[in-house]
Amino acid sequence: LETIGDSAFDGCIGLTGITLPDGVTSIGYGAFYGCSSLTGITLPDGATSIGEGAFYDCSSLTELVLLAQTPPDLGMSALFGVGSTLRIVVPGGSVEAYKQAPDWVGYAASIEALSYGLTVATDSPSLELPQGATPAGAAFTITNNSNVTVSGLKVSLTDSGNFELDTSEMAASLAPNGATTFTVTPRSGLAAGSYSTDVNVTSMISSVPATASLTCTVKKVEIAADPASLDFGSAYTGYTQPGSQTVTVTNTGEQAVTLTQPLDTAYFTVGPLSDAALAAGEQAAFTVQPKTGLAPGEYSETLAISGQSGGRPVKLQVLLSFKVAEPVYGISSDTTVWNFGTVTEGYSEAPAGKEVTVTNTGNQTVTVTLPAGTNYAITAGAGFANDAATLAPNGTAAFTIRPKTGLAPGTYSETLTVSGTYSVSADVALRFVVERQSGGGSSGGGGGGSGSAMYAVSLAAPEHGTVTVSPKSAVKGSTVTVTATPDEGYRLDTLTVTDSQGNRLKLTDQGGGKFTFIMPGSQVKVEASFVLIPQEPEPLPFADVAETAWYYDGVRYAYEHGLMTGTSETTFNPDGATSRAMLAAILWRLEGSPVVNYAMDFADVEEGQWYTEAIRWAASEGIVTGYGDGTFGTNDSITREQFAVMLYRYAGTQPASSTLSAFRDGAAVSEWAAEAMGWAVEAGLITGTGDGSALTPQGQATRAQAAVLLMRFCQEYMA
Repeated sequence: LETIGDSAFDGCIGLTGITLPDGVTSIGYGAFYGCSSLTGITLPDGATSIGEGAFYDCSSLTELVLLAQTPPDLGMSALFGVGSTLRIVVPGGSVEAYKQAPDWVGYAASIEALSYGLTVATDSPSLELPQGATPAGAAFTITNNSNVTVSGLKVSLTDSGNFELDTSEMAASLAPNGATTFTVTPRSGLAAGSYSTDVNVTSMISSVPATASLTCTVKKVEIAADPASLDFGSAYTGYTQPGSQTVTVTNTGEQAVTLTQPLDTAYFTVGPLSDAALAAGEQAAFTVQPKTGLAPGEYSETLAISGQSGGRPVKLQVLLSFKVAEPVYGISSDTTVWNFGTVTEGYSEAPAGKEVTVTNTGNQTVTVTLPAGTNYAITAGAGFANDAATLAPNGTAAFTIRPKTGLAPGTYSETLTVSGTYSVSADVALRFVVERQSGGGSSGGGGGGSGSAMYAVSLAAPEHGTVTVSPKSAVKGSTVTVTATPDEGYRLDTLTVTDSQGNRLKLTDQGGGKFTFIMPGSQVKVEASFVLIPQEPEPLPFADVAETAWYYDGVRYAYEHGLMTGTSETTFNPDGATSRAMLAAILWRLEGSPVVNYAMDFADVEEGQWYTEAIRWAASEGIVTGYGDGTFGTNDSITREQFAVMLYRYAGTQPASSTLSAFRDGAAVSEWAAEAMGWAVEAGLITGTGDGSALTPQGQATRAQAAVLLMRFCQEYMA
């Protein structure tokens, strides 16, 4: 704009003041004619002419500021009827030139020198705030120390990237000694560090700025736990409470932190904090120990540690683990059958003794008693004291068996039982024959038997069930009973009995889990296996998901694995949209819902919402980046190509060689999504829509499509 046209503001009686832009050079005829409320006006330094009657009858005009060094031409009656107290203010070096100029000489008494001065200042030149906190602004005040009204006020910042300016409450012009304010605020989401900006204020009168400065220190807010996990090992039913372990929390940030007392979990007791208020670098400690009376099982929990720092929440997690097992009692002997051979009656020395070692095969300490034999002498060995041995798990004790001397002719078959506390026992089948000198039969003799050998039945301990045999050793031709009892939810799958040559023996099913076989003339081995009884799956609760639907398996998988829920108790809404926040939350749950300290800069992600921590984690891992305009698109429907990109980044940017040219709209895939879509197609996660020839990359990913995609992804990459 160079010219204020003729009669431009003629009769504008409501006009009280006006700022003309720098480019204006001339004021037209009667431009402000009759503006009776106009009190002041400033003409820029390029003004060269003021037209005839330009300010005619501006009866309230008391201040005319001329910034031109050379007096502009003044038309006839331009100032006729102005206020009687009109001040004409001109540059200090041009006062005499104006007073002597022919057009202005009549106003010489009203001409005075311009005295210009602006100041800008704040009571809060230095700000401090915790990382991630919502910043408060600093108020700046502009004061006009000039002798004229200053108009065209402008404020600028040297660092507008980290600070933002609010001039919505600032006046555009200031009378002498007048003041006005504006606000400068650090931007949200600044990383820890120090930031500063100069604040410059200029006006129409002068481009030389009045200057102030603002510094903002963003203090790191962070705590750390040592150790990050506590493993209390294992104990057995009826255990004594394990000793406590200590967790030390350190304020690793730059801001004071007030910790909240961690609460007991379902399975662990938490001791009191040694200190709640921590300055930077200070530490506090508390103890943790498992509760007593826990049933057998594995106990793993996450203990939350939280606090506040300058109104900003801080938190982290410590993983706790403890195992309670059922006590197991059992012993075994390294010898289950021993044949001492044959001697002739009247023998003077019995066969050499056999040492038997007993091992504690359970997980609890047991005490065993030295066995007593009828026709065999038992001698205590290592581990026995006073005819008893106390065995820790895997502990051993030994004794020696030897036939007695002076036995009459006969066969001496005997089962020696080693027994102990908690009903543990182990059998050793013994055989010894004394023949008559005449070569006759070996029948008769004290405690003699039938002359038949005893053979042991060995048993391989199965999983998910128990198997017992009776008797544990038998003679050839006798009947042995095997009883198989599955654990709850399991059934017997296989049961085999093999002789010493590996031949399978015939089993007769007696019902009720009992089977019999005829003992051969050798040792036998019994083996069994149990399998889980398949459970019929519960029907899905969703009336809008038919079992014949192409997405049924995907919906079942997502629902049963806690990835997705229904839109109500009875509906899934398979054709509904999936939002960007929903997928971020699903991936966050797949990762175990980690808590991260990360400053987000998404204007549409509010604190404390169901999706907040999920998006914070996804942003910290580079899985999501937002739209690039400071927003995430929290509630926007996710497109198929956006879905593929998020899965691709979560999977760790897997290599892909697939091209998209096979699809008629392959070229429509966004450049930033092409590699991810190629990977998703190659991995079989995404297939074509409709007849299979199109990818529909910008189409919405429906809830049904999302469920199927997640099922395929988890089965391929999360197994």
